[in-house]
Amino acid sequence: MLAHIGLDDTDTIKGGCTTYVATEIIKKTLPKIGFLDYPRLIRLNPNIPWKTKGNAAIAISFTSDDPEKIFDEICGIIENQLSDNINAGTVLIKGNIPSDVKSIANEALFSIVKMKEVKKVINRNEIKYGIWGKGSGIKGALAAVGNTLNEDHTYELLTYRSKEKWGSKREIINESVYKMDKKTHPLTFNNYDYDTGRVLITPNSPDPVFFGIRGESPQVLLDAFKILKIGEKVERYVIYRTNQGTGIHLEQCLESNLNAYRSGYIKGMVTRKARIERGGHLFIPIKNSVNEIMCAVYEPSGSFRKKFIYLEPGDIIEVGGGIRKKTSNHPSVLNVEYLRIIRILPKLIFYCKNCKKKINRPIKKIEFKCQKCGKKQIVNYEDNRQIKPGLFLPPARAQRHLTKPINRFGIEKKVWDKSIIRNWCGFKE
Repeated sequence: MLAHIGLDDTDTIKGGCTTYVATEIIKKTLPKIGFLDYPRLIRLNPNIPWKTKGNAAIAISFTSDDPEKIFDEICGIIENQLSDNINAGTVLIKGNIPSDVKSIANEALFSIVKMKEVKKVINRNEIKYGIWGKGSGIKGALAAVGNTLNEDHTYELLTYRSKEKWGSKREIINESVYKMDKKTHPLTFNNYDYDTGRVLITPNSPDPVFFGIRGESPQVLLDAFKILKIGEKVERYVIYRTNQGTGIHLEQCLESNLNAYRSGYIKGMVTRKARIERGGHLFIPIKNSVNEIMCAVYEPSGSFRKKFIYLEPGDIIEVGGGIRKKTSNHPSVLNVEYLRIIRILPKLIFYCKNCKKKINRPIKKIEFKCQKCGKKQIVNYEDNRQIKPGLFLPPARAQRHLTKPINRFGIEKKVWDKSIIRNWCGFKE
């Protein structure tokens, strides 16, 4: 029988993570079920303030003669992994995924999914579920199952450490990450930050993850894995199919919907020059036919902020990001994740074609007499803008999991070929 398991919010204060719990499930159920897909790692709306660390949920699609027995076993595995978390949730859907589950999954990428709506869907479709504590994890669990990644997707190879290594410094040779990135680009992405020399494949938290490589295919990830030089043994690894690097959360237009915590994009005209406030954070307003909203670009985005400094009133731009909740002291703000410059106003400098003298006074006639060389001629001019139309992103270190890297534009996947490589996971005996 076809079945789907979803789980979320199994992170723990002591360093656990949902993907590690997923590896335990895979390890213990691998001989008993038929995997129909890679486990899916689904990043949900990153602008939810009460989200877990990476706001990731996991879905597993499989076949089994007794999926309910498998589900009961999975609930036991989850319970054994929980120590201080009280919000975990898991769901079991048998057969095809209902359309209203897919609707919940779509909404979870852009907005806030309410528990009462999730419970309605669960009851309507008689979905079996398990919750611990408040059980808010069933929202992500249901959303993960509903997100089938039938269109654009990427892959991530996540490796995990032995328990005795959890919390200690990760032993990986930085130069090997640089070499791996050079050899596999653009088929892998966000491995290394060239501005700072910082390795991006290792997390900063004390969780079980050793490192993760993101890319376009499972095989390229295994090839990249072999290039790395590491100083400790990998205890296990799993390749996930994921929505990371797809930009899916920014595909809704926010023109008339600026509700708090929504993700999407907005097009408009710059109305005032950008200003930089204490801490290096930049703010610039844009206006469309419905609203004017302040856009924020924060200091960690580095040189990305310069693009906004060069913008002038009247320029037409598109920005994507999430809406920060307004307060009594501050209005709604869009936290910017990308900038697309659509049209810029020309800023012309006039000069004499003969002697190159700059003309400071306004030119009312095309033909004039130069005050320096005395020649009568047609005015020459050049555009003095320091920016051009195009797409701009913050450096890799400041990008979110879902941000689509520049090199992925134009190579988005339209379908999944439904093939699974043999060595998609591995466990140390």
